[in-house]
Amino acid sequence: MRSKKSLSGCVCILLVLLAGCKKDEQVATTLAELDSFTQKLLQSIESAPIPAQGLDAARAYFDANQADLRSKMKELSSLRGYQVSEEARKQLEQSLTKNITTVYSLKIKMMGLTMQDKVAGTKLDQLIDDYTALVKGEAAGTASNTSSTTPVMPAKSETTPVVSETGPKQGGNELRGQLKEVLGDDSSWKATVFSSLRLGMTCDETRKLFPELGVCDSTKSFDFLEVSVKNHPVVSRYKFSFKEGTLYDATLIFRRSLNYEEFKSASLDLFEKKWGAIPPEKRDQEILTAVGPGFVLAQRSEMMNEWHIKHGFPKNE
Repeated sequence: MRSKKSLSGCVCILLVLLAGCKKDEQVATTLAELDSFTQKLLQSIESAPIPAQGLDAARAYFDANQADLRSKMKELSSLRGYQVSEEARKQLEQSLTKNITTVYSLKIKMMGLTMQDKVAGTKLDQLIDDYTALVKGEAAGTASNTSSTTPVMPAKSETTPVVSETGPKQGGNELRGQLKEVLGDDSSWKATVFSSLRLGMTCDETRKLFPELGVCDSTKSFDFLEVSVKNHPVVSRYKFSFKEGTLYDATLIFRRSLNYEEFKSASLDLFEKKWGAIPPEKRDQEILTAVGPGFVLAQRSEMMNEWHIKHGFPKNE
C-alpha cells in the first residue's frame, strides 16, 4: 500500500464506512456541526474591527470549541467497510468540499494583511492547518506533515469503491501527454476541456455544452453537479459548482486506475507550467493552490482516492 497524507484525504477517509450498518444519520449530524463550527470560525474573523484581531478571535474560538467536534470527526474516520447511501455520500463530499474551500479562501481574503504582516501570515497558516487536522480527526499540528504514513483508506481490494470504473494504467510519458491535452498551456487560465465555459453561465447554458448535466437548484447557495466521461483514458468525471444558480468553478476528476506517484509528478509539472510556480516547501503536498487574475483559484487535490484539478473562471475569459 502506498503511503501518503493529504489535506483533501479527509474526504477519502470519511467515505468508507462500517460494514453492515449505514451511518447516514451520524454523518448528517456531524456535518451539520462542522458547518456551524466553520461559519462561526469565519464570523470571528469577519466581525473583528481589525483583521489581525480577527485572527486572534478565530484562534480563541477554535481552541475553545474544537475538542468535541474533533472526536466526532475521528470517529467517522475510523469507520470502515461499506459505503453510506448515495445521498449521504454526496452530502458528505459536498459539505467537506465547501468547508475546506471556504477556510482555504481566507488566504485570498487576507492576502493584503499577510503580505505585510508575517506574524499574521503564520497565524493564518497554522489556523488552516489545525482546521484541516480537525476535519481529518487528527491531533492539531499534523495536517501539514507530508512525511510517509499509512493512510486510513484500506487497499482497494479490501473495500467496495464509491464509483466503479475501469481503465488501463498509463506510462509516465503517456500520462503526461494525456494530462497536457486536457489541461492545455498557459495561454489560458481555463483547462482546454472547459475553454468554452465562462463565469456566471446559467445551468441551462452550461448544459448546452455538457448535455448530460442535471438540473441545478438555484435556491442553494452552492450546488454541485457531475457529468460522467466515457471512454477517456484519464478523466472519469467533470464536476461543476454553481453559486446561486450560476457557474462558479469546474473540476476534472481523474480515474482511480492511474498510478498515484506518476500522476502526482506529472500534474505538478503541468500545474506549474499552466498556473504558476509552487513554493519548494509545498511541492510534495497533494494539494496545490495557485491564485490568478482577480484572485481566481486553481487547485489540485486528492479526494476519495481520486485526483482532482479544479479552477475558477477569470472575468475576462
